[in-house]
Amino acid sequence: MRVNTVSFAALGIFVAFIITGCSTNTSNIANMVQPDVIRPGSVKHAPQLPETSSLLPPTLVPPMQAAAAGFQSLAFDDEFNSLSLAPSGGDSSTDNWYPGLWYEDSGPSSSQTQVNSGVLDLDWTRSGWSSSGLCDATVEGESNSALSGQSFRYGYFEARMKWDNVTGAWPAFWLLPVQAIEGQQNTGELDIFEGQGLDPTYYGTLHTWDGSTPLWASSPNAFSTPAGTDFTQWHEYGLLWNAPENGQPGSVTWYFDNVSVGSASTTNLPNSVFDQQNYFLILSSQEGVNWNSCEPQSDGSAASINLYVDWVHVWEK
Repeated sequence: MRVNTVSFAALGIFVAFIITGCSTNTSNIANMVQPDVIRPGSVKHAPQLPETSSLLPPTLVPPMQAAAAGFQSLAFDDEFNSLSLAPSGGDSSTDNWYPGLWYEDSGPSSSQTQVNSGVLDLDWTRSGWSSSGLCDATVEGESNSALSGQSFRYGYFEARMKWDNVTGAWPAFWLLPVQAIEGQQNTGELDIFEGQGLDPTYYGTLHTWDGSTPLWASSPNAFSTPAGTDFTQWHEYGLLWNAPENGQPGSVTWYFDNVSVGSASTTNLPNSVFDQQNYFLILSSQEGVNWNSCEPQSDGSAASINLYVDWVHVWEK
């Protein structure tokens, strides 16, 4: 069989060229085929790449504690690249948030709920309170009619936040049930995180209610944070909520920067309804000194109290 030596030689040159190119650019090629994996909190936004880039898009992954519990499916994600907020009093099947709380007479003004540079800013102001009497700047994940929104039962709930660590600050990342909007009196409340003024404590609490009457609250609910913790800097606040399973009661565990700080049972409790209700997200910048809500005329609170939220995620099975 006769071999075409010219073609064979050309092929050899081509192979040599490819091998040479690979030997000098192995690291670049490896980087090109590896997707960026972003652990929430480590990097907020992936670099903006030219349209011709061959890099694969970044991928969100659940924190270790969520993955270990089987919560690896991203059920909710708001990176606040824009404000997905429904009109006041309206229903929307496309927005992530609704202004205010359903039992309040009015919601926060547009100046109190803004997104700037990929960060949600909830701003309670003394001047706003003077004009409206509103004691908080809040957005919730369910409409006032309970006809639209998104609710959850079990999962891992997390947000990256910072807040004004000043007198009167009462930031909150919490959950209430859709059934409360629908008129059910016996309801639960899961407080993923609450802060209180200059106090360096992480507060996480379960509550049960009969209408507006408190029935029970979990204890202990005040968890220590590492020495030198600065709440004005970014931190991750999380709650792992497990269902009763294999004879074990349901439970919640609170996390600060992905380190567990406390836990509690959600079953076999007085008036426990946590395993029978569906809960929606709430973010609030509230005013209140020593847990006494809405007394800015006498409690010495700051003139403006901000809660900044970088992102919110919910992971489910």
